[in-house]
Amino acid sequence: AGPQPGTTYELTRTTQGEIYIRYLPAGVPVGDERPNYLTVGTYQFKNAYSTLRARAREGGAVSGSLPNRGFYVLSRSRPNSVYVAYRGQDLQIEVFAPSAKRARQIVTSKQVKPLG
Repeated sequence: AGPQPGTTYELTRTTQGEIYIRYLPAGVPVGDERPNYLTVGTYQFKNAYSTLRARAREGGAVSGSLPNRGFYVLSRSRPNSVYVAYRGQDLQIEVFAPSAKRARQIVTSKQVKPLG
């Protein structure tokens, strides 16, 4: 999600290969268990782009195109998580923010970029 002044970056990599970067505000220790912070997750996900496109056709979804052949989708029932995929990459990115407006703004402001 790009640099966020005044934050500590917490990196977690699971045994399944998922990667999470949490942006912790000043005074919040690494390892804090509360899920209240801006987080960007990256997951191995075969056919991520076509899967997100199909999900966007389901009711209750908001979606849009992104530069570099990207696409995002969010569910109106869970608007704090916005999912992103790029053509030709078997990765799905999730941007979670305590504010649904902030999560969508991060994705649509081109702060999230494809790998490579």
